[in-house]
Amino acid sequence: MVKIGERIKYLRKKKNLTQTQLGVLLGFKENGAAVRVAQYENDRKMPRSDIIEKLLFIFDINENVLLSNTDDELINICIDMYWRGIQGKDIMLVYKFFELFKEYNEERYNQFNTIIKRHILTNFV
Repeated sequence: MVKIGERIKYLRKKKNLTQTQLGVLLGFKENGAAVRVAQYENDRKMPRSDIIEKLLFIFDINENVLLSNTDDELINICIDMYWRGIQGKDIMLVYKFFELFKEYNEERYNQFNTIIKRHILTNFV
């Protein structure tokens, strides 16, 4: 699973922000802003809830996308696909396929799900 630090870094770069710029937007003093953002991006420090709220606002995303704190493995795989660069319709097609497959044969779905997770971890992490 993609960690929150990688997500913050990805979103920061997507917005063309430096670590200092993001840190200042989050309310840190300019001379320490880059250090704090680097701590978040390297997973050395977890952002407090007020910082999470600011990140959600700055990046215009919802909490599930940033934190992916869901118990549904299928949703987590799709969120990971998003973070790996697979976008839009492709994710929805994979999601719908998995859902139909799960309804058709749950035992085979679970086996397939294990193989897919192993493949994602081996090739993309």
